[in-house]
Amino acid sequence: MKIGATIVKDEIGYWKPKLAKNEWMRIFPNSDGMLPAWDDPRFKYMQDVGGQPFASTKLDGDTNKIKALRTRLLDLPGWISTLWLTDRHEPEGDFTASQYKAHFKLYFDMIKGLPADIRARIKCGPVLTRQATENSGGLGTYATYDPGVGDFFGVDMYGNSWGSGGKAATSYVDPKTFLAKVKTYDSKGRQKLFPEIGYVGLPFDSDGSKRAQWIEGITQELKTWSNFVGYIWWNANGKEGSSISGLGTKRYFQLDRRHTGTDGSYKTLNPALPLNKFNSFKGI
Repeated sequence: MKIGATIVKDEIGYWKPKLAKNEWMRIFPNSDGMLPAWDDPRFKYMQDVGGQPFASTKLDGDTNKIKALRTRLLDLPGWISTLWLTDRHEPEGDFTASQYKAHFKLYFDMIKGLPADIRARIKCGPVLTRQATENSGGLGTYATYDPGVGDFFGVDMYGNSWGSGGKAATSYVDPKTFLAKVKTYDSKGRQKLFPEIGYVGLPFDSDGSKRAQWIEGITQELKTWSNFVGYIWWNANGKEGSSISGLGTKRYFQLDRRHTGTDGSYKTLNPALPLNKFNSFKGI
């Protein structure tokens, strides 16, 4: 099972000494929706640590951009043994299901038509959203947005940071419960993977050990799945959300940070801890 952690571009210098081993990492598109250049610092970091990039685009059925991406992929650097690729990850809030499915099928048709030597090094599939599907009032089933094609079926997996009464959550959801609906979803022969998984360091978790236990529990459960590729921890800040009592508006997912107050402040944990052996992020 592959395990990685995402690092945003401006924090690579901070994290590289701590994550000198990183099997794969999320890389987001440029503002025009296209892939960053192959010499982007995030690709360079993956090359340096021997990892595989998991890149996304936002082409959304634009045939000119799909052609331009094909040209880029024909120049896939030799060091990339596998490029994991998706278009419009977490599409539920951006397009209707029928629009997204049509866009993705055009995209995947291009991937399938690549020369055999390039195609063999690219894995492409859809990436949907756990919270949009499983939260109260959500879609209820992953089939709604699943285009049914691809080399894999991906889900971005986040735990809710809110509890009852507008307050921060006071526990992490049991790993088996957290994973249950994705585990039982019929992925139509495609392997499953999580390009993003995260849980904020909640205030009740005073030293980060409870989140470390949760990650360990997630890892042990996923090891029992016969069709699971791996996951990538969202080791970055999330978008600011509605204010939660005991949490504030910030969303800290970093492995070495946890929330400490309603002003969104945080504490850095174990700043000297080397994370080279981070297969379960123990001790964070």
